[in-house]
This record gives sequence, structure tokens and C-alpha cells, in this order.
Amino acid sequence: MLSVLNFPASFRIVVATASLLLTSDLFAQSTDVGGKGPESGTTSSNSETATAAEMLQLGIYQEETAGDLATAKKMYRRVVEKAKESAKLAAEAQYRLGQCLLKEGDQDAATAAFDALIKEFPNQTDWVKKANEMVGKALTLLPAPYQSGQRQTLTMTLAGGQVIGFIGVGVDSGEFEGKSVWRMFVRRMINPTMNEGASTMVIDAATFKPLKTTFQHTLLGDSSAIWTDGELDIKMRDASGNSQTKTIELTTDAYCNDQWFFGFRQLPLRIGYKATLPIRVAFTGGNEIGLEVSVEKKETVETSVGKFECFRVDTNIGQVFWIADSPERLLVAFDGGGVVAKLSDVRADGAEEVLKNAHYGFQCRLPQGWFSMPMPTDQEDESNGFLMASTGMASSMIRVQKQSSLAEDAQPSADAWMKLRLQKAAKALKDFAPVGDIAPATIGDAPAVSASATFVSGPYTMKRTTTFAFIGDNAVEVHHTTLADEFEAAAATFHAVTSSVQF
Repeated sequence: MLSVLNFPASFRIVVATASLLLTSDLFAQSTDVGGKGPESGTTSSNSETATAAEMLQLGIYQEETAGDLATAKKMYRRVVEKAKESAKLAAEAQYRLGQCLLKEGDQDAATAAFDALIKEFPNQTDWVKKANEMVGKALTLLPAPYQSGQRQTLTMTLAGGQVIGFIGVGVDSGEFEGKSVWRMFVRRMINPTMNEGASTMVIDAATFKPLKTTFQHTLLGDSSAIWTDGELDIKMRDASGNSQTKTIELTTDAYCNDQWFFGFRQLPLRIGYKATLPIRVAFTGGNEIGLEVSVEKKETVETSVGKFECFRVDTNIGQVFWIADSPERLLVAFDGGGVVAKLSDVRADGAEEVLKNAHYGFQCRLPQGWFSMPMPTDQEDESNGFLMASTGMASSMIRVQKQSSLAEDAQPSADAWMKLRLQKAAKALKDFAPVGDIAPATIGDAPAVSASATFVSGPYTMKRTTTFAFIGDNAVEVHHTTLADEFEAAAATFHAVTSSVQF
């Protein structure tokens, strides 16, 4: 899962409104001549020959009048079994079965019953609507275990252990339209500017419901969405730049997919836990997904920042998440099917953070709220460090290698090295266009040369400034990249990173 929780559209559930009225004649069939409900002692024998309609009314009587939930559940299950006789009655019985289970306090079984109605009777729109509403009501969330400013980094590897990228997950508190909110961030990077993305979500702190979300990705395009109690308004643009808008009626609770990087931490996890999360994926047009989660066991997960006892959370889309069984409920790892991510850094925003590389002995200061990860390469004489802003597409990369490892025609000077690199970039990047000439600059206190260029990645025009220097016997390069129309706003932050590099 290179883009975690990007779910397939095949799970779409059509939800509309309709009405279902039981006639008085149908009710009359379930009562005796005197108008009284059936005696509980006679329901078992009568049910052998009763129609689905009669059994449904018997079940309603046992549930609502006699208070005999055990008998009511038996009757509702019998009606569901007779679904071929009457799908409408079977759907109602399935719904009422879920209600009985809720009354008994069995939330997991109730959720399963409502989910079964949604899947097995999709054409019974009135009962599907009611079931969706109950799934939302049945979903219990614990108080947020995270604190404003928390940043987590998870390193992504292939099955063989090869590092391919990282994901940053962060949260800040704030206000939006008079409401206390969480501002949640998810940054993904597989290949800088070629395969990276950013999600920003404004989430109501009281309800955990999304209010405003944005999604950007160099391969998938982008979207922005406004969420209200009854409507989801989406603006989308695909990777080719084609735009469209869409408005979806929301008849049930709905959550954004990426907010579950945080939401999993608020579920009341335990062995045996099951729930269905009602999700809408805005960047694919708002398709609706019932994400089924379950916990069958705990597992120990070892990471570079420690060992954690975790709840293993399996899903119906083949993804697995490991949530720490601790007060902070950290997201420790996930498996997206061929790609595994494990926790590699946890920190509180505001604390001074320095990105260090022991192999070459260099370091630089990390901008406040940014994510970072030293990223090894397959070459022994080269090392990289990556930094990503929490919001937007701004990122930086620092690469250090021995000057002697450069191509022979790049070794004489930083200026010669820069000219060679610009020639290669012009061939590799789409619509590559230099901005200005190569100019004097500095990396830390060392003299350097710098050049800027624009290029196209997916639907975006990006701008990158690259600075090269020879420091001792090391060849040092610093790259800063973001959307072209946002580069000026990020320039001061980029300059601070370059200036902070020390050896």
C-alpha cells in the first residue's frame, strides 16, 4: 500500500430514501380475535406454518410488548431465512435483530447484523438507510490519546527489507469556524516529487467528523472537500489536470479515509473487537466504503524506537495495522500488501530537532513541525537525508558522497558538477526549464553554487533549487522542492535548512 487507505470503488453502497409501511391487515394477521398479542408459549409451534409477515409481527410483539428478546431474535432470524418470500420483511427483521442485540449490549454482534442488512439487501433502501445510521451510532470512540504537536514517522520497506520511502503522521489542535478541531496531516514519499503526496484534514474535536479535507498526490491528482451533516462537496483534479466537481448527499455518518491513521488509536480495541467504519474517499469521487476491522490477537512489534505490545487490527481490504496497547495508542506499524511501514521516530513539535548522519558526520536543523528520516542508499559511499513539511508538498533532501565518487568531469569544481547535473535533469524531468543562471551561494559556511528550475510532475508545476558544494573531501548537495506558486512562501524555511548544515 503505497498510498495507505486508498480504497477500491467496488465497495460502493447505494443509499437512497424510501418508505415502507406495514398495513393494518398485516398486523391483524398476527393478533387474536380479541386484538391481543400472541401468547409467548404458542409462538414456537405456530411459527412452523406462519408466513414471514406473521413471524415478523410475532417477533415485534415479543421484542416490544413481551420483552422476550430471546424469542424475538429467533423469530427475526426465521424471517431472514425466508428472504426469498419477502425481501422487505427480511430486511426489517434483520434490522430488528440488530436492535435486539443492541438492547442486550452486544455492540459487535449488532454492528455485524446491520452490516449484513446493508450487504444482503442493498435494494431495500429504507432499511439500508436505517442500518447505516445504526452503524454510525454503534461506533464508539475513545478520547483522543494524541497531543497537539505530535509527529510520527514510519519507514516503508519492501518484503526483502529494502527502504523505499516514509510516511509522516502529525496532529495539531486549533479552531475552525468557531469549533475546536484537530488538524491532521499525512505525508507520503516514495520518490521525491515523482511519487509523493499530502493529506490535510480538519476534524471536529468533539465528534471526530471531518469538516474540510485536502489531498494532493503527484501520481493521483488532488481533491478538496467540504463535509457537512447532509452533504459532501468535492472538487477533484486527476493526474492529467482534468477537473470536476461533485456533490453527494450524506444520509449517514461518514469519515475521511486518511483520518483513520489517527482514528484507529481511538477505537476501544480488545481481542474479539469488531466494527465497521463508514468511510467516504473524496479523491476518488466520494465512494462509500464499509471498512471492516477486527482484532483477533496481540503481537509484539520491534521498531527502531522500541518494542511494543500491539493489537493487530485486520481489515477486509487486506491491510493490517498494529496499534500499541498503551495510553498513547501509537500507530506502530502497518502492512499494505507488499509494503510494510514501521515506526522510526516519535517527537513532540516545538522540541528542537536536528537531523544527523553519523556516517558522514553532518547535521542540519529540522523546521518546526516537519518530518525527517535519514534514508540509506545502496551505495556505500553515499548517504541521503529527507525532510518533509507537514502540510503541502514542500520537501528537502541532503545528499553527501565522496568527491572522488563523482563522474570525472564533475570533480574539478562545484560549478562543473552543477552543469553536468542540470544536463541530466533536463533529460529526466518533464518540461524542465532553468530559472536564472548558476549563482554563488553557501551551504552552512562553505562556498557553493546554486541553480533553480521548474518541471512538471503529475498535475503540478514544481520548482526546485539545488545547491552544490565541496566540503573537505565530501560532495554535498541540498535540494528544496515545492509547488512553483508556493516556492516564494517557503523560501525562508528552505534557506534556514541550507544554512544550518554543519560538518
